[in-house]
Amino acid sequence: MRVLVATNQLSDYGGSELVAWEVAEWFASRGDDVTLATTHLGSPVIDVPAPFAITGEPDGLDLSTFDLVWSQHDMVTRLAQGLERCAGARRLPLVVMVALSPFERLEHVDALVARATGAEVWVNSDETAHAVARAGQGLLDPRRIHRFRNAAPERFWMPTPPVAPEVRRILAVSNRLPLELRQAFEALGRDGIDVRIVGRHDEYTWIGPDDIAAADAVVTIGKTVVDAIAGARPVYLYDRFGGGGWLWRGNWEHERFYNFSGRPDLHRRDVPTLVRELRFGYADAVAEVGEIREAAADLHLDAHLGPLRERALRHRGRIAALGLAARLARRSFRAHLATTRRKSDTPD
Repeated sequence: MRVLVATNQLSDYGGSELVAWEVAEWFASRGDDVTLATTHLGSPVIDVPAPFAITGEPDGLDLSTFDLVWSQHDMVTRLAQGLERCAGARRLPLVVMVALSPFERLEHVDALVARATGAEVWVNSDETAHAVARAGQGLLDPRRIHRFRNAAPERFWMPTPPVAPEVRRILAVSNRLPLELRQAFEALGRDGIDVRIVGRHDEYTWIGPDDIAAADAVVTIGKTVVDAIAGARPVYLYDRFGGGGWLWRGNWEHERFYNFSGRPDLHRRDVPTLVRELRFGYADAVAEVGEIREAAADLHLDAHLGPLRERALRHRGRIAALGLAARLARRSFRAHLATTRRKSDTPD
């Protein structure tokens, strides 16, 4: 099966880059012919060995030759002549249109194109699902928007060493580490607690299962929270938006609704409070790890991509392409595509 994973940028170690990479990696591990395409390609991500093809010239791709397209940042709409080629060839791949934020400019789904292509709509959280449905103005059924929740690959779910009874090693992952948190880490370091900070202004890399296993606790938000849950480590939710503190059964559903983003309550803490909570709230957080991990069945990437791959293998691209061709015959739809492509070429 030929798979295209398309995303706007592939250069920094960011969340959308990691999602695209892990999806491409998952299909490649099943023996599929995978291409990861982006409009902005660069280091350091381009320097990472990849088990799939990478291109920085997505406009040269013929969408009709693929069986499945995973489209982040509305890329399937933005590719020059992509949908037109599918209509001409009377072959349309199964399209998945993905949104990873309820408010970022590029993180949206073009509802008209989703309807025209029969695309599946996937999002990272309930919050994003509601935002996508509202923006679709009735064209998207909220019940059919799939929440894949930035699910973690199976390698993160492997057995890990037991959680330590006292916190001695903290892994902090943030590209925008707030000053109060950095100062709290400095205070903890003076008390003998080792803090490893990974992010754009510190150690810059992607996090793997071994990094999670080497820590007693993880301080982060978003995608890395899921990886930490998979690795059976307590998570302290805090970053540029503030956060809810230690993840436990009482706030699990609430925080998951908002993709563990730290944004639900926008709760900022001062340095003494952060130090106190990180040191003395650890034991209670450890006690919650097992039950949270058991409740996280929908955070396994296999549970989402496995059924998707089966649907792609069964997909009848010619039938779907007829509906797309009918839409493209309408002047209003062609004008909509042209307007969308012009907007995507306009910088913020």
